[in-house]
Amino acid sequence: MEIYIFKDLWLTMFTYLIPCKDNPELLTQTLNSIDFDLAEVDEVIVVDDYSSRPLSDELNFNHKKLRLIKNAGLPGIVGALNYGASFVCSKYILRLDSDDLDFPDRIQKTKCAINKFSDADIISFGKENFPKSIATNVYWRNRKELEALLIFGNPIYHPTVCIKSSVFDLIEYSENIHKNTQLAPGVEDYLFWCNAFLKGMRIYNYPEIVIKYREWDGQVSRKRYTADPASNVGIWFQKNLNRSTIASLYLLLKIVLNTKNEKYGTGIVEFCETSIKRRYGSSKLIFKFFWIIVYLFYKLLRK
Repeated sequence: MEIYIFKDLWLTMFTYLIPCKDNPELLTQTLNSIDFDLAEVDEVIVVDDYSSRPLSDELNFNHKKLRLIKNAGLPGIVGALNYGASFVCSKYILRLDSDDLDFPDRIQKTKCAINKFSDADIISFGKENFPKSIATNVYWRNRKELEALLIFGNPIYHPTVCIKSSVFDLIEYSENIHKNTQLAPGVEDYLFWCNAFLKGMRIYNYPEIVIKYREWDGQVSRKRYTADPASNVGIWFQKNLNRSTIASLYLLLKIVLNTKNEKYGTGIVEFCETSIKRRYGSSKLIFKFFWIIVYLFYKLLRK
């Protein structure tokens, strides 16, 4: 059953947006982790992305705030997200994947973040991977640091984000950097953040963990490509900014040195190592020398 909502009937605070294809059992676990009864939760929109069997027939969950919508847009995660966002009537969208789990205090932490960053268009948070219990977050202090991070990789964990719904009036999810240039799966969020940054949107990170992120063999984010698709987005982003590679790498190094020992900077070293290796390729030993060369070369240029 499709639920149609008039966009002018604005509700209060948060709508969850969850794209889903098949796996109703995992989706049920995800929905059970959400506190539907909180007043700030207006609705939870699940977009059925052309499942082999309709989720409405398979899902063992029911709540008056649950809105199950069949994707009538393009098939795939991009089409499902854009189509689902068109139904949102809350001020903010909370992303969540259909196999992840919400922390019980996610809403409270998100409200604290909004109070701190009252001008924010997008706020990201940290995640705890499971079944291995590892908490990570990639933290930046200002727009310049975020720029350097985005040049080399995706520092934002998409299922954690809080997005102003008005953002979708200006940009939408896409699989293409240019017309007729389709990217490999799994980079649509990275491209979305880059587009938002280039349009001057305010993107912050709040150093709290808000979801449990399920890791499993075969998921798109863990796949590796011969020509890494994320690098294509980073290179395109850097060209649009007209930024020097060495200067950006040097700033990246400073971010690592400033945050690697902090409680909420636990993901920064892994982020940098993965991003640099994806872009340039290197062994762990070469990677360490790489930073030394960057540091010395930049200092030399600055003289």
